[in-house]
Amino acid sequence: MHLLVFAFFVFPDFTFAQQKKKETIQNELQNAIEELNSDGEMRHASWSIAVIRVSDGRLLASHQPEIALTPASVLKLVLTYPAWIKLGKNYTFKTYLEHDSYIDKDSILHGNLYLRGSGDPTFASQRVEKWSEDSVFGRFYKTIAHAGIKIVAGTILADAQLWNSDLIPSNWLWSDIGNYYGSGACALNYHENFYTVSFQSGQKIGDKTRIVSVEPAVTELEFDNAVTTAAAGSGDQVILYGVPGDNQRLARGTVPLDNSPFKVKGSLPDPTIACVRAFHRYLTLKNIEIGNPANTLKNLSRTGNFVNHNRSLLDSIESPSLEQIIRLIHEKSINLYAESLVKTLGSLENQPGNEQKGIQIITEFWAKNGINTSALQMEDGCGLSPLNKISCFQLASMLRFMARDLKNRDFLETLNEGGQSGNLKNLFKGSTAEGNLRAKSGYMKGVRSYAGITLDKKGEELAFAIIVNNYEGSPQSMKLKLEKLMISIANSTF
Repeated sequence: MHLLVFAFFVFPDFTFAQQKKKETIQNELQNAIEELNSDGEMRHASWSIAVIRVSDGRLLASHQPEIALTPASVLKLVLTYPAWIKLGKNYTFKTYLEHDSYIDKDSILHGNLYLRGSGDPTFASQRVEKWSEDSVFGRFYKTIAHAGIKIVAGTILADAQLWNSDLIPSNWLWSDIGNYYGSGACALNYHENFYTVSFQSGQKIGDKTRIVSVEPAVTELEFDNAVTTAAAGSGDQVILYGVPGDNQRLARGTVPLDNSPFKVKGSLPDPTIACVRAFHRYLTLKNIEIGNPANTLKNLSRTGNFVNHNRSLLDSIESPSLEQIIRLIHEKSINLYAESLVKTLGSLENQPGNEQKGIQIITEFWAKNGINTSALQMEDGCGLSPLNKISCFQLASMLRFMARDLKNRDFLETLNEGGQSGNLKNLFKGSTAEGNLRAKSGYMKGVRSYAGITLDKKGEELAFAIIVNNYEGSPQSMKLKLEKLMISIANSTF
């Protein structure tokens, strides 16, 4: 009897202690949310967080989860998963080498060569050796030589007509579109659609700079250079202004005092003509004689010239797989790659690929899969437009849907891993989030965001999204605060 009484009193105490411990851990996350909310740098901020349990969809912790905010690059997740599903992870882009006439016994092609694109964002990229300019042009040169062509009586023409001619979305900022991250996507991309301009600083602070090189060679570019010299170590403070199709570029800002030239990347005004002219130069150096300057079908159509669509295939080059491309999108946040996927989705219904059709397909995909898209406002696929909007609840719900898709669980492996890869490599060291949390980050002026998947201390899978707009303080300071918050998510148990 006494033993039974003793057990009666001890057991409830044990249960109460366990319950208190559980509540303390739960409160750690809510306390972390409240701590960030009351931080001085959040005085004028709009911000949101949503943490959802994957198994049952329960919203476990939140702050203004339904408010629509500018997401920056985490918006790429809204695009990449539908692209993975609709195109397949093994999908590849192809770039074609064609001709439109016959080759005589004197090795003369009595017509034109064509480069026809299908939107490969990696074509002639320096990021992967197999798809570098030397590799792809070298492969096509060998094909031309093997076909016995030594003279092209016509010229080389670029065919980028698979997509419409709008290189960029209409609402990207003037201060973005001249810079490399504002490079638009077309059906025939080249060198990730950017060039590198090198500025030589003056002898002292305040001196004018001079431009010493542009690579790859884009001889038609003209610069109004007002870039000056700043203190050593001051970094890249240059903004390049210019619009697609216009070779005039305004260069403003400063570069650091240095003996070596300082490199800045800008967006190519017309990647398609840049590509075909570069190929023309390459073949000329290989002693292939070409009768006329390179051109594009777009330019010819403007002048009413006839374009021969009756062509023969000489060769084609495949891009890396979509899985590899999406890994690069998540790891390096390459806007061009994302925009290429939007337009590719937009061309699925046998019409010219365009941004708005691609966005419509993406939005419909999520709606058909049970996601309320009322707060979703997509102006692009990469997150560069400040007019993009999404709620953290929507974004976390999308991630929950991805996590529950067992057939495509390998998609989540393309996300950056805490403490291991991408821009999460230096975060979460020694914490429960290291090697556990996977996410995509977003950053632009006044915006910091993260969205991903993690296990809590019980091994339960959680989907989360955090977006902060208009914070005070430095981007690095906010990054550290959000790192702390994400560690609290991984430390939680419910």
